[in-house]
Amino acid sequence: SAWLEWETNTDINLWCNVSFSWFYFLFLVQYVVAPAPPHLAYCAGVGLYFLGYVVFALMYASLPPAGPGAYHAGSWLFLTGSVGLCVATLPRNPVRVDQVGVALWWGSVSFLVGSCLFALDAAGLGPSRLLVLGGLGIFVLGRVWFVLGSRTPRCGVLFRATAAGW
Repeated sequence: SAWLEWETNTDINLWCNVSFSWFYFLFLVQYVVAPAPPHLAYCAGVGLYFLGYVVFALMYASLPPAGPGAYHAGSWLFLTGSVGLCVATLPRNPVRVDQVGVALWWGSVSFLVGSCLFALDAAGLGPSRLLVLGGLGIFVLGRVWFVLGSRTPRCGVLFRATAAGW
C-alpha cells in the first residue's frame, strides 16, 4: 500500500493535511454559528473529513497514531464522510449538471469514488500507485465540482462578484 512509500513527499503531505484540517475545522465552526446550517448528514461528512485530515496530518508528522493503521483509519473516515456528503447533496435529477446543487452531488460522488480507491489501497487490494493516483485525481475532479457548486447569485466560479448579485 501507499503506507510503504509514505515517507516520500512527507513535507508536502503534512502541510496539505494540516491546511485541510484547519479549513474543515473552520467549516464546522461556521456550521455551528450559521442561522441555517447545512443538512446534518453534510455536517457529519465534513466532521469525518476533518478527523481524516487530522489522522493523516499526525501520520505525516510521525506522531501517534502514525503507522499503517492510521492510513487505514483516515481512508475509512473519508469513505464514511463521503457517504454523508452524497446523502445530503442528492438532487432530484442528477443528470442536470447545469444546476448548482447537482454539481455538489457530483463532487460528493467523486469524493466517494476517490475514497473507495484509498480504502482499497489501505487494505492492500490492488496496485498501490494506480489506486493512490486515481484517488487523488478523482479528488481533484471532486474539488472542481464543489467550486462549481459553490456559485451564488453574488459570487461566480472565480469567487468574484457577479452583476446579478450587486
